[in-house]
Amino acid sequence: MTNAGSKQSLLLHVATIGGAIQSRTSYDGIVWTKWAGVSGAKTFSPMSLVEFEKKIYIIYAGTNKRLYFVFTEDTVNWSKSEEIPVGYPKEFDVKNVNITSVIFQKTMVVTVVAGDTISVTYTNDFKSWSPWL
Repeated sequence: MTNAGSKQSLLLHVATIGGAIQSRTSYDGIVWTKWAGVSGAKTFSPMSLVEFEKKIYIIYAGTNKRLYFVFTEDTVNWSKSEEIPVGYPKEFDVKNVNITSVIFQKTMVVTVVAGDTISVTYTNDFKSWSPWL
């Protein structure tokens, strides 16, 4: 992400601390802002980050075994978490799930690997999602 009015890149670091999703930023990778919560989002599994339409999205499995996304336009102010409303490919252990996201032809594709099951959904507007493939 680039700082408005500057060519200096802004680094975004996202992690979970005690299950709470936290973020911080840096311009040099040495001096970082303090950790700040991301809209009360919680997870015990790996998250997926992707930039789409000038927003940064985090896709994650909530502690209630549902999939969510949250986004920011400025790395400081985060949206409320929204559930990905397509049901769930199968019951999964939130500590044993992998989520990846990619952008392909203006569409976000989300892949969930839970045990031996691979499930895929996609959207181009974050309101309409495909059924699990």
